[in-house]
Amino acid sequence: MNIKVTLKGLAIVAALFSTNLHAQEAEKKEAPLTISGQVDAYYRATSNKVNVSKTSYTPQSGSIGLGMANLVLAKDNGKIGFVADVMFGPRAEETNYAYEGSSAFVKQLYITYKPTEKLKFTAGNFMTFVGYELVEAANNLNYTMSYNYTNGPFFHTGLKADIAFTDKFAGMIGIFNQTDSKGYYGLKTGFEALDTKKKMVGGQLSYVSGPFKIYVNALSGKGADSTLATTFDITTSYQITEKFGAGFNFITQSLSKEKTTNSWNGSVLYLNYAFSPKFTLAARGELFNDKDGVKYAEGDNGITAFTLSGNIKIDAFTIIPEIRFDKAKKGIWTDADGKLQDSETAFILAAIYKF
Repeated sequence: MNIKVTLKGLAIVAALFSTNLHAQEAEKKEAPLTISGQVDAYYRATSNKVNVSKTSYTPQSGSIGLGMANLVLAKDNGKIGFVADVMFGPRAEETNYAYEGSSAFVKQLYITYKPTEKLKFTAGNFMTFVGYELVEAANNLNYTMSYNYTNGPFFHTGLKADIAFTDKFAGMIGIFNQTDSKGYYGLKTGFEALDTKKKMVGGQLSYVSGPFKIYVNALSGKGADSTLATTFDITTSYQITEKFGAGFNFITQSLSKEKTTNSWNGSVLYLNYAFSPKFTLAARGELFNDKDGVKYAEGDNGITAFTLSGNIKIDAFTIIPEIRFDKAKKGIWTDADGKLQDSETAFILAAIYKF
């Protein structure tokens, strides 16, 4: 009798142990470590035939240029998660222009905590919430970047809270280091001014309903020289039909010090049409107003730009042939002889692999 009871007890313990193991395995399956990333490169030829660009990441002319290799490790169990996102190459160097050493390779490094379904905290270094375009070439339909992207913030380091008010309305509020600062460690000589106790405050309101999305963003704070920089941004997109999509981005920034305020603003319209699952045509039109000469040349200046890009997809591989035309009120480009030019035409052929 005792032997039967003992065996029965052992069977129950074994069943409970087995159930616990299955539960642990199920939990592990719910929160796998994901690995993703991309690599890209390009060829660019310009009418001015010089290795310079007024927008980010594509300075080469008449030769092949590198983009970046990007590797993302992420894990999220529904409550706690992390992202370790590193990048290598010219895009990484330009994005992390103020840093050297290991800090120059960090694109994003943050931890998330979600105490409820409607509230999530994020702490660390993450790409900006301002603007339409993203640093990863694989996530944009145009390979070259807009003037709004180039002149807006690249990333933030700090703490933010995302709040879901309803299934369509959401908000975010955060406190950050100065724009494009990861903190003191790794700063290049000459960029020590980024290491101050001054902080930026930012927020976002968003509305997402089916194919329509709109984000209203604001960011403000003083820099090391006590200049108050305030950025306001509206980003919206609408998938009008299954094949036809549109987007719009407006950014304005004011820089105030003592009794002087200067500003710039940019408007960008995005249109894309998917002729087939393997080919999408994307157009981008830009108006950049630099009336106070904050960004380009002195005095009143402005730039118009038009970009037309094809996206040819072969599984995870994308080829982007692109033509771009830029024109300014005042000369901001130089030709091979060093003479100022008020326009530039460029042809780009880019290759991207996403995994």
